[in-house]
Amino acid sequence: MWILAFDTSTAAGTVALTEGEALVATRTFVSGRSHAERLLPAILDLLGEAGVALDDLDAIAVAAGPGSFTGLRIGLATAKGLARSAGKPLHAVSTLEAMAWNLSPVRGLLCPLLDARKKEVYAALFRGEGSGRLRRLTSDGVLSVEMVLEHLERFAPEPILFFGEGERRYAERLREQLGERFQEAPIHHGACTGYAIAMLALAAIEAGASPLSPEALTPRYLRPPEAEVKRLHRASIRWEEHPRSPDPEKP
Repeated sequence: MWILAFDTSTAAGTVALTEGEALVATRTFVSGRSHAERLLPAILDLLGEAGVALDDLDAIAVAAGPGSFTGLRIGLATAKGLARSAGKPLHAVSTLEAMAWNLSPVRGLLCPLLDARKKEVYAALFRGEGSGRLRRLTSDGVLSVEMVLEHLERFAPEPILFFGEGERRYAERLREQLGERFQEAPIHHGACTGYAIAMLALAAIEAGASPLSPEALTPRYLRPPEAEVKRLHRASIRWEEHPRSPDPEKP
């Protein structure tokens, strides 16, 4: 089964082509240019190198977030366009789960963190069970680091492996609170990769998951985009004109 998988929800864009469980080709791009300029050329270059046409694909998979709002819109729009033009099944996976999948050979608690700004992180908790098996323990969420620490108290007092850009930003606070329980994965091990996205999609397909229609594919923002927040704020402070009171002097 040929799967084209990609992600633009973080600073590093990634594209991968897999056949079954084999990684055929991959691309990663980080530059001053936007993902909108890099993604489609990277996909076409990768397919050309592998000698695979869009018509040869069996599925398209994309990381649907959480992550950068702009990046998610670019990635999902590209996935929808390719799925429509080639008539291919479309599958979406969690960015945080794809990050954790790369460390699933590790046995123990895994906590991917992405910087959500506003002193918050996108976070989830998984248990690596070895041999690429991953068990989800929480849903994806957006919360403060203090709330992350509060939630972690509910789990057994065992080491927790943290990774992702959010971990790098808040490592000092996590280490201060957790002590020896805090463990830090190497930077490149905690990235969201196209291969991880493809393998999660493959597992879902083999488990009988139905593909998404392009119309049903939506980004997992976890909170409203900033533009929507500002619009709602402006609406909340707008003065409303009250109906004019009748003039008591007029009949």
